Amino acid sequence: VFVLFQSSVSSKTEYCSNLDGTCCWTGKLQNKLGSTMEITTCHEGSLSGKYNSSVGQAKASYDLAGRYTTAVSNNKDYIVGFSVAWNNTVLGNSQSTTSWTGIYYASEGIIHTHWILTSYRKPDDLWATNQIGHNDFKRI
Repeated sequence: VFVLFQSSVSSKTEYCSNLDGTCCWTGKLQNKLGSTMEITTCHEGSLSGKYNSSVGQAKASYDLAGRYTTAVSNNKDYIVGFSVAWNNTVLGNSQSTTSWTGIYYASEGIIHTHWILTSYRKPDDLWATNQIGHNDFKRI
């Protein structure tokens, strides 16, 4: 159950909180490919956690960081963005990052995102640096 702290000032940003005061973004989510993210902390519009990709050679989790804000129209839906630098202690530096941006619809319980994966290339191959796709994340 998601509940927002209400404010008498309409221009104040509302942040997602559970009934016990903890952040409603914490927990595990999974996309259709089996990749998971675990949001471990969030505070006043910032979130962080771990991402484990089921795509490629990922064998361990990666740090994740992002931001979120409410959709002013109803204060139940959220705009969210987060990024992962593909560098961990198991595989080292993959010389790439991915950023996801999307919308969480409370009525669905799903974060619909589009992502951009940027990989390092030499300047002559700049045209091949980005891949773009779509993921939906659902709480597990």
